[in-house]
Amino acid sequence: MSTSRLFTLAVAAFFGSTVSIVPGGSPAPPSVASRPTVAVAEVAPAAPPGIELVGGSPPRDVELEVAPDGHGDHRVVVRRRGFLVSLRNEDARSAGQDWTALRISPRAGRGGPAGRLIWETTPLEGLETTRGTVLLRSDGGTLAGTLQRAMPPTPARAWQSPRATCRGQHDGLGGFSVLCRFARAVRVSGAVNVTGARSLDDAWLVPGPSPLVRLDLPRSPGSAAGRVIGMTQGLTGVALRVEATFVDGEEPALLYEESERAQPVSRGF
Repeated sequence: MSTSRLFTLAVAAFFGSTVSIVPGGSPAPPSVASRPTVAVAEVAPAAPPGIELVGGSPPRDVELEVAPDGHGDHRVVVRRRGFLVSLRNEDARSAGQDWTALRISPRAGRGGPAGRLIWETTPLEGLETTRGTVLLRSDGGTLAGTLQRAMPPTPARAWQSPRATCRGQHDGLGGFSVLCRFARAVRVSGAVNVTGARSLDDAWLVPGPSPLVRLDLPRSPGSAAGRVIGMTQGLTGVALRVEATFVDGEEPALLYEESERAQPVSRGF
């Protein structure tokens, strides 16, 4: 099935499920994806070429915890209160408000560098993103980590409409991340992955008076990655589609498209 067809189906689903707002009524609160903890068998052994480390310490309020999970693996947690926190490598991604986590299996062998994860934090009231890495070390049975500071993400294509302001950025691994904020009159009903195995993968919503959405679109050579954000403004239903294309022989591209439809309103007799 083509990416455009998937987008069409996703938009239809959003328009079909978005709450119809009746004047004087109160819509239900938006759904929020559960905070993921992703299982990872191994971590990559080298820092990616798209991540440039810099001297100095990360912000003092960025906290790291690495601890056994009781099942033979370790849980890597990054916290920063008042921020949307992201943690990822080439194989897995997680994000959440105030903190997020990944589950890592320590590598067998003598102690030494075991790999790294990339962390990012975005303030809940803004779009500026701070980036760094977690350097992981293993002795074959236990895992330890150190926070490192990196250069901010390189900007990619942005988008702005009366309803949404989105900032794209290169993720340092050959793909993209997109962060979107919305006008206060806009109600965001959800964000979904329309090209992945699960609809909630790589799409996170922090609700509030001015919601914040993060979309990860990892590199997929010869293919495309698509996400859709559903929202309403008054009696209008809106779908914002974000697509990253990775065509062989061309530079990766980030695309946006917004569609709208008047919502049905129940009328009394």
